[in-house]
Amino acid sequence: RLRVTRPVRPTEFFVMRHSGSADEESGGGPAIGGPDHRLQGHSSTDTLADAVLRATDALMKSTTGVRHRGVGLASHGCVPNRAAGQGQEIHVTVNRRQIIATGTAALAFPGIARASARRTADRAAGMLLMGFIGDNPDAEGADIVADHLANGRIGGVLFLRHNVRSREGAEGLAARFREIAPDAFLALDQEGGAVQRLNGDLGYTPVPRAHVLAQAQSPSQAEETYRMAAREFTAAGFNMNLAPVADVQDDANGVIGRWGRGYGTDGETIAAYAGAFIDAFEAEGAVCAVKHFPGHGRSTGDSHEGFVDISQSWSENELDPFERLIEQRKAHLI
Repeated sequence: RLRVTRPVRPTEFFVMRHSGSADEESGGGPAIGGPDHRLQGHSSTDTLADAVLRATDALMKSTTGVRHRGVGLASHGCVPNRAAGQGQEIHVTVNRRQIIATGTAALAFPGIARASARRTADRAAGMLLMGFIGDNPDAEGADIVADHLANGRIGGVLFLRHNVRSREGAEGLAARFREIAPDAFLALDQEGGAVQRLNGDLGYTPVPRAHVLAQAQSPSQAEETYRMAAREFTAAGFNMNLAPVADVQDDANGVIGRWGRGYGTDGETIAAYAGAFIDAFEAEGAVCAVKHFPGHGRSTGDSHEGFVDISQSWSENELDPFERLIEQRKAHLI
């Protein structure tokens, strides 16, 4: 479903679900938003943009003489929860008062309607990061990603360990994707320690694991260490770091504690070092995604291997580092 969640500018309209008059609903004519006007049976290969545009067209052709209960608008605040798939429906819920307040209706502006629908879909695509198989610019998986980037279907690329097997391969991939889409997010995990994709084996400077660094350096010293790492990171062609870790350090934990990925056991310490990490990477032009909300530090299982229930092991103080970073306006991505 698509749902309008914020007020919309008067010029950003497209027609969405609405119902006909009482006469039409009793059989006098089609009720827009009824079964005949829902998007059904489209191909699973359709993009969200195609689905929205076809639904818009269908409604545009069926609106003459219909009393509208909800003519919609979108672009700002349209949040797609899932892409259209086989047999799914596209609906948009709107507030009629927003329409009345604008003093006009979407039906008068079909060109604007279609353009706005496209912008909305483009924004949705821009939130997607796609992973792939391949470790060099000539890999088949790289060709697939390049095509998606070139056609605006995704907003960025996720690099995992299997994508980063050589410095030349990783930087070559980043350069290829950057040439196609200069503003795309190219993301990987560069925490330091055990989770450093651009590591010493590939010729990059090793970065201490979080727990070791927090014991040896102050937050300001740590920021300098991370600035060096950030310069190498961006020079390699990447601009989104899936780090830092804001989980509590618990040595009994097999995912965070075992590898020293946590800065400490209290929110103040964790937020201080995680904040230094973020400041360093942002200063070099990269963005950071703080993890692993709401807290992985006391889990009893590894979420890489399947579902992990933290109901019995989690405590509310694990939210403290995230809360502090949010209050400091440093947690732009979580």
